[in-house]
Amino acid sequence: MHTGKKSRMDKPDPPISTSVPNGTDTSNTPVKPARGSNSAGSTLFVTLLVAGVSVAMTAAVCLPTISLVQEVRELVSVLALREGGAVDGPRDCYDIYLLGHTQSGVYKVYPQRSKRGFDVFCDMDDGGGWLVFQRRQNGTVDFNRGWDEYQTGFGDIQGEFWMGNELLHRISTQGWYELQIDMENFEEELRYAQYQLFRVEGADTGYKLTIEGYSGDGGDGLSSHRNHAFSTFDRDQDGSPGSCAESFSGGWWFENCLTSNLNGRYLEGELESVGHGVMWAAWQGFKTSLKSVQMKVRPL
Repeated sequence: MHTGKKSRMDKPDPPISTSVPNGTDTSNTPVKPARGSNSAGSTLFVTLLVAGVSVAMTAAVCLPTISLVQEVRELVSVLALREGGAVDGPRDCYDIYLLGHTQSGVYKVYPQRSKRGFDVFCDMDDGGGWLVFQRRQNGTVDFNRGWDEYQTGFGDIQGEFWMGNELLHRISTQGWYELQIDMENFEEELRYAQYQLFRVEGADTGYKLTIEGYSGDGGDGLSSHRNHAFSTFDRDQDGSPGSCAESFSGGWWFENCLTSNLNGRYLEGELESVGHGVMWAAWQGFKTSLKSVQMKVRPL
């Protein structure tokens, strides 16, 4: 979904695509910018950089500076090279964008130095490099699923889908990522919400949500869910005496119980009951379901 607006943070124009047919001479093909150095003395560099980043992160009041983000991203690259990890493949859709790919579609990424690639949908609009991990648009996919399916993912990556909490964790913890949520109601009005910091912790935390730095015109429907674990009807981890997932359907970072639930039942427009549907109360209230929504992340 393209909102037709400028991204909060402009990204540089990508180089010409390096994709070539099999057998083509690639001797003059532009090379992807190096992520780090593997030269002698990198041990000292990594040690000093780790110490510097640690101090800077401790001193940070809320959100990272751009220079700190760049240092952390560089550190991840250097450590990956020294450990012999598989870092030749793109880690996210922004890496793919930097390789010159500007067409939205399905690409393969290798997060956390993984030797196995994962198919993801990349949105190259709104500045390019967005990795889409959720989409609702017509109700063809049932989102009232259990823990295991939300963990591994389900649906059609070209249509409605949830990418999977484990992969979302691996991607969002390999650097500093921003989140953008594109929304549309049944009157075809468009709104968006952006968050400067988005992170999903591991399974041992219940895929706890870290979210900071709201901006946009759709209202802040997610900050109240900060630091809550992910819940489904068969794994209740919310802050309510009952089960929010059973009451309102879908898997989400429920609190007690919700100010949003973009994985709720796909319903049309105005509703009689409160809190049901594909709901974002900060824009449409508690009794209106959205027509379409997608959630996407990109490194800062």
